[in-house]
Amino acid sequence: MSDLSGYLPFSQRPRRDESKVSRDWRPLTGQTLANIVHLLEALEPESWHAPTLRADWTVRDVAGHLAWRLTVGRRELLRDRVVSAAGGDLSADLLDGRRSREAASQSIPTLLSTLRALADARLALVGRGGVRDLGDVVVCAFDLSKSLDRAVEVPPIASGAVALARQLIAPPGITAVLRGRTLIAMDAEWSVGRGPELLGSAQSIVLFLFGRAGLPPG
Repeated sequence: MSDLSGYLPFSQRPRRDESKVSRDWRPLTGQTLANIVHLLEALEPESWHAPTLRADWTVRDVAGHLAWRLTVGRRELLRDRVVSAAGGDLSADLLDGRRSREAASQSIPTLLSTLRALADARLALVGRGGVRDLGDVVVCAFDLSKSLDRAVEVPPIASGAVALARQLIAPPGITAVLRGRTLIAMDAEWSVGRGPELLGSAQSIVLFLFGRAGLPPG
């Protein structure tokens, strides 16, 4: 899904001037990615090997994932999905892991340089502008924040857009929860789902929606 402007403003947000809402997610993608790079640049060498919320992935693997996913062409992504769906040797997740680890095998300075260039490009409105790329960056930002216990700033509208997009394509287990609960991001002024309210942070809700954490303990 590449355009969420029709779903803005998000529920639970106070009424305000929405005239500057854009269909182009590149500025938010670039801003959030730049915040990730700032965190990575300050890491001690051993922290690059720290585990993350994604099984068997280290911080370095997450950085490699972003370096690969934000540069790969749509045709290659589609080809991987088709091969996986057709019964290829590797599932989509395993293919993703292989490509991400290949990118992560670069030296750390090269990896940082790649991510910095990608952030600058998105801020300059170069490259893809869809919510899928924003989603990859936001989820990785929250994953790294949680795993390293160091905050990566994610703009509320970015986390809200990603949560809303995920709500529309979530797997059955998560969809079932969203049919019976309204998950409210107390720190970001958005909500998803319907039913009795369950309060949480934007980070906890997005990580739940993407299968990286359990339901926020409201």
